[in-house]
Amino acid sequence: KSYRIWNEKKRPLTAILKRHSAKSLQKLLSYCAVIDRTLKSSRKDQAWDQLNILLLNIAGFNMKQF
Repeated sequence: KSYRIWNEKKRPLTAILKRHSAKSLQKLLSYCAVIDRTLKSSRKDQAWDQLNILLLNIAGFNMKQF
């Protein structure tokens, strides 16, 4: 099955898939929804902190359990 992933993106994507389980990726995706709701609320300033937590978790630093 071809996912049409650009060559320069294959290596980082492979690293993420090795680092995270399907369950972990689902939790990260759910956290994206939390960030989306924050951006649409009156607490927009918290979104930067949430994005920071999300990216650190994607990178493999377990900053927060979702």
